[in-house]
Amino acid sequence: MSSDELISNAAAQLCAAVTRSREAARDSRQPMKKLDTATKSFVPLDGVSCIMAVVRETFANEVFAALKDEKQVDEAMVLLPPRSWHVTLTGLEHTMGDNEEQQARHFLAVERTAAILFADDNPIRFVPAEHVCSSPTASLVLLNTLSERDEEALRHLERTCLGAEKSFKPQEWHITLGYFLDRHAVEGNRAAHARVLEIFQSALRSKTGEPGCLECGLPRVCTYTSMAEFYPIFPRQA
Repeated sequence: MSSDELISNAAAQLCAAVTRSREAARDSRQPMKKLDTATKSFVPLDGVSCIMAVVRETFANEVFAALKDEKQVDEAMVLLPPRSWHVTLTGLEHTMGDNEEQQARHFLAVERTAAILFADDNPIRFVPAEHVCSSPTASLVLLNTLSERDEEALRHLERTCLGAEKSFKPQEWHITLGYFLDRHAVEGNRAAHARVLEIFQSALRSKTGEPGCLECGLPRVCTYTSMAEFYPIFPRQA
């Protein structure tokens, strides 16, 4: 597929996300939310983000199953499905409504730069950070890159994705595993989150007990239709 075709298809996908987002905002009198607590499901929510998907599907499925078996966790939050697990490079919701063709051209350049920076085809590796996040709405694990090389490459891509002329706060690497049903149930949420961290970090450890790594693929620009559904705007290795 030629670059022009890639850009045209991506621009159409970006445009469709903007249209859905505007229609939802027009039809709803309530602030946009991520979760329907009554049905314990993720609600339609359109946006654009650049993410690094978790590549070890077996690992994600095993951790998800272990978390679902924990009554304390299951009662406190709605877990994200393993297919959606990722580390965010940067959110791009602020670009929605801009010239979609120009944005698609820019995002294609970002993904091709990523392919060059990570040409060795090795996964991007993260390890859990020492400090713990205390988000009132979500159970997330803070992360650090395993190598300085990966950190420098990702920060370069982050700046490139957002535009060098823009000032921004660097992303704090993390993976979100679920969203709390009641943000005001502070003690219960804290206890459930502690259990999530324990299970997640235990699963990362190798059989020898050594700390393990969370492995992710290259950064890819995606549209999403909820916090559980992400769709790359370009084919793999475009």
